[in-house]
Amino acid sequence: MISIIIFINLVVVVVVVVVVVVVVVVVVVVVVVIITIIIIIMSPSLFPSNPANVIVDRMRYSAADAFKAQTFELPREASEGVWSISANFEGSDNKYSETKTVEFEVREYVLPRFSADLKINTDVISRNTGWVEFDVTGKYVYGRNLQGTVEMQLGTWDENDGIRLLPERYGKVLEKGNAKLYAMMSKVFPEASEFPEEKRLYVTVNVTEAGTGENQTLVDTTTILSHPYYKIDFSASDQYFKPGFPFTLKAAIRSQAGKPTPSVPLYAVVIFKDKNGNRIGKKKTYEKADQSSNLVKVYQVSEKTEKMEILVGVLDWMRHVFTDYKHFPEKLKSGTNQYIHISMEKPIGVR
Repeated sequence: MISIIIFINLVVVVVVVVVVVVVVVVVVVVVVVIITIIIIIMSPSLFPSNPANVIVDRMRYSAADAFKAQTFELPREASEGVWSISANFEGSDNKYSETKTVEFEVREYVLPRFSADLKINTDVISRNTGWVEFDVTGKYVYGRNLQGTVEMQLGTWDENDGIRLLPERYGKVLEKGNAKLYAMMSKVFPEASEFPEEKRLYVTVNVTEAGTGENQTLVDTTTILSHPYYKIDFSASDQYFKPGFPFTLKAAIRSQAGKPTPSVPLYAVVIFKDKNGNRIGKKKTYEKADQSSNLVKVYQVSEKTEKMEILVGVLDWMRHVFTDYKHFPEKLKSGTNQYIHISMEKPIGVR
């Protein structure tokens, strides 16, 4: 008997989720609502009641199987508020067990007259970031451009500190359903020493329809606050070099948000040193990241090379970002100081 009662609790919780979804969807169009109740008892009694605690229906039945599905039809003019469904078990001695009750909310749902959307022209904001554009568009449900106003407020967000809103507000009137707002990041975050590293930009936009005053709020936390803008990953590159053989450099260039950055201008510097740390060679090239946002270069390593230092940097004049990352491959250890290099010039076809 105890295990059965515990199982009832679990199942009833599932029912609540189903009920809430059904109510929200169906009350919108004001049609008859049918609530499905699933119970795992033998001889249940059900008592649906409205927000005034008036029992609107009673159901008593026996179940041949352990599972029992029952439907309850929500009245067409259902009262808004918290409804409940109670169930108990009647044993062979005609005594009732403890009543189990679940609640669900019934409320009017009005379809919005319009929809709005927010786009931000960057996925990362660094100390070097200048103007950031916030593009707001709105349309009525029947397709015409929205008429109204836009008000925006910025702040920061992270999981530990939550939301911290800044005092300044930005406003504009929608023109042909569109409003572009701009914010200079050096004014939003004026102190470089207090730049909110590893947080996210919190953007809240209130869109108000001109005729009715109906309001819709947009919230965005997708933009990362991080310095520098780019990150360069050498994990796909060779981690060891062999004197006298080619070395393949592979660098993946991404934004701090992980966004690909194809065709971004780059420079690569490779320094070769002997066993005494003296420079015996240097190669510097200017490249662009390929369409996969990668840089792939092959360098011939001299036989006297004992150390290699590699520096790959970004020269992004548009974002005023000039940053570099370093990679230090190690010399492959060999007791005889002899190496074998195997490479495939052309793939071999398999028949």
